[in-house]
Amino acid sequence: MKVDVRVGIPKIPTGVGEIELPFMITLEGEEASKKPIALVFVIDVSLSMDGEKIFRAKQGLIEVAKMLSPGDLISIISFCDKVKHEGTYDARDFVEIESKIASLKLCPGTNLYEALKAGIEELRKISEGRLSRLVLVTDGRPTTGVKDKPKHRKKYEELAKSSPSPIIAIGVGTDYNETLLALISRYSGGYFEHVVAADALRRVIEEQVIRLSKVVADNVILRINPTKYIKDIVVPHIKTIKKIGDAVVVRIPEISVDEPFELVGKFIVKTPEEEGKVRLATVQVSYREFLRGTRRAEVGIEVDAVPKEEAEEARPDREVMMKYRLYSIADELWAAVSANDRRKVMELLSSLSDVTLSLGEMELYSTTVDIMEEMRRGGKDALKKLLSALTKVSKKG
Repeated sequence: MKVDVRVGIPKIPTGVGEIELPFMITLEGEEASKKPIALVFVIDVSLSMDGEKIFRAKQGLIEVAKMLSPGDLISIISFCDKVKHEGTYDARDFVEIESKIASLKLCPGTNLYEALKAGIEELRKISEGRLSRLVLVTDGRPTTGVKDKPKHRKKYEELAKSSPSPIIAIGVGTDYNETLLALISRYSGGYFEHVVAADALRRVIEEQVIRLSKVVADNVILRINPTKYIKDIVVPHIKTIKKIGDAVVVRIPEISVDEPFELVGKFIVKTPEEEGKVRLATVQVSYREFLRGTRRAEVGIEVDAVPKEEAEEARPDREVMMKYRLYSIADELWAAVSANDRRKVMELLSSLSDVTLSLGEMELYSTTVDIMEEMRRGGKDALKKLLSALTKVSKKG
């Protein structure tokens, strides 16, 4: 795995007190290797899932089981007002898996919290030594147990943080709570997928196996150890981050081929009094490869300390500066959505479209423009699409 570090400005001025210096750390996988898989599916079987929704969910689960290899594990948990562990199966037992999926019955109520809790507990049991995912599929709001009121959000947040693997939350239709699903996915290092039409559900479920087939390394821990020149480290938008002393530690579930992970933030730098090469921090990365075990890499972040006039003439790394702006806007969007501030959301979306276009992030640019247009029309799906996009920005970096 390649580890690359860049700073927004390669030269800093001497003797000017504190300055802000954006940075970007990129982890890039080179070659995927086959590793055993463990998938836990937490499936809503409430009465509102009747018809094409449950049909497509079952279809997707069966196709996933076909795609897995002998030795891979698939666990199924269904929930309505009650939660039921339908079983954990080796992929070689396809006939048994197919029969169990086909036999899932609908029932009243939606006990989302207990279902998620049961899924995480099952994940802990079967994920050791495997690439793993928890895939949640639901079309409604919790009606039993822990509800989705603001006062309950902290419980869901803590539960999601406790997951040993990413949670992929798939919301089907228009009646579920997108803010809750986005929170669950964001705090677990996963992402939230909004599915408008039930016929797209099968594809979204199948994508989970395809994504796992591209994983290069998992159990990735990135640690930034600052030197005396760093007063603080600010990392916007990431929720799988914590500070240990002066260091910043980020838990990254996995790194995949063709999907680099970017950690973008800024240093609050205490500028030195003397000129010369200055080490601001050391980046340490540990990760696990299936065939070679635990690996480690270490890279220093250094800049030149020069007179103020020379520093002002240094050419900034435009991409790093713009990427920091991108993630800062994403952070502000979360806050604006939480505050239900529509005017601020539209203002930030406009800024996001400018930044993504400038960076050449055309998929995110197109999504942003579509969301803006839908919000102007008063479309019901605009917020769901926005939160889904934001969780995917979180996953990237």
